[in-house]
Amino acid sequence: MSLIKTRILQSQFELIRDRIGAILADEFSYQAVTFNDSDLSGLKVWISRSVPFDKTNPPAVNVNFVHGDYYSEDVSTNTNIYKFSIDCHAAAKTQANGKDGDELGMYRVQKLMGIACRILNNTQYRTLGWAAPSVQTRWIESMDVADPARNDADSMMFGRIIFSVRINEDIQLLTAKNIQGYDTKAQLDLTNEGYMYKVNAYA
Repeated sequence: MSLIKTRILQSQFELIRDRIGAILADEFSYQAVTFNDSDLSGLKVWISRSVPFDKTNPPAVNVNFVHGDYYSEDVSTNTNIYKFSIDCHAAAKTQANGKDGDELGMYRVQKLMGIACRILNNTQYRTLGWAAPSVQTRWIESMDVADPARNDADSMMFGRIIFSVRINEDIQLLTAKNIQGYDTKAQLDLTNEGYMYKVNAYA
């Protein structure tokens, strides 16, 4: 016989994972459209995608929950740190001028990683849109890039950011305010490859 009589809702780490994806999808879309940035053209933001990316995919970012530290707990409060991976993928073709595809692909991946870090480190996202003190703080913990394969003219490059968020678990996360005003529409769509954010506010 069940002892819990209320519906069990999403966990805090799930809400934060989805919020990170929504922020990145909205901000990357704005940068691509507003500043006509060809390196960001067609970029897609995914949530927990497991289907591998390949060189036919446009630039992509995949957000995953990877770890939780329950380091401070007592009768009145829980303070936890959740870690998320933000995986950046980009491909590039070898150019007629001799510029190698792996060099261009690595340049684009590092550009994606740099933009993602600056978005999430922006002071306007200090609490990821939730009312304090739910989210105490957030920070970039590490950045790594994979060693490129350098085996064809279409090189797929990969980099990973580890992003940490410290929260008070005893305080229910409130509804976040809109990211870029009331007209912003960041929708989480289910595709054959997984969940992808669709932003149509800047199209």
